[in-house]
Amino acid sequence: MAQTWAKVTHSVSLLTHTDFTHHYTGADELLHKRGIFFPGTCFLGRQSFEFWLHKQGVLMSELSEVDKTKRLFMGLGSIVIGAGIGGALAYPIFQFAVGNALKTSEGGDEKNWIDLGSATEFEEGKPTAKKITIEIRDGWVKSSSDETIWVVRQGNNFLTFTATCPHLGCKVNWIPERNEYFCPCHNSAFDVSGEKKPGSASARGLDALEHRVADGKLQVVFQKFKNLLPTKEVFS
Repeated sequence: MAQTWAKVTHSVSLLTHTDFTHHYTGADELLHKRGIFFPGTCFLGRQSFEFWLHKQGVLMSELSEVDKTKRLFMGLGSIVIGAGIGGALAYPIFQFAVGNALKTSEGGDEKNWIDLGSATEFEEGKPTAKKITIEIRDGWVKSSSDETIWVVRQGNNFLTFTATCPHLGCKVNWIPERNEYFCPCHNSAFDVSGEKKPGSASARGLDALEHRVADGKLQVVFQKFKNLLPTKEVFS
């Protein structure tokens, strides 16, 4: 007899109230509504538990339905919450992508044209410095940078250069008495048309900027270029 009992206790586990609520989520509520309370004792396995429920007038199928319904509700809730979080994270990316697409399709010109002033204010053949502030985007971070543009009027045409020396990025100044742009960092010199002079450390002339006259105003597209190269190459 002792040997038989040992086999039974080894193969059948005790079912406590904690096990009951874990395996049959929501069933506690069903029993309470019917005035049925889980006894303080443990049940010797599932069959003993089902027998007790049967005596209380509760079928296992009812517990299963309660369990499935509640699990379905919890599952749908998780899907809704997950979709909400995913939507919140995706919205800035969607706004950025769609915003740029709309800007291109509506504007027709995605270049950032910057006003330098009235085209008539620039004197013939005289280099004039114009200060601008540009916005820099690095991912989601925004910052600003002050830049200088050199402008020379030649009849109805214009020369527009960035003031950044192509050698190592120092700023060039116009020296009227020498009739040249000069970089004090490494003694690079450029003539009025931006061409480098002999003996300059720079590998190329000053970097010209795309420009146009629109509604009587001179406008440029500002760009930064890589240093030390013999040809102009835009920073990506």
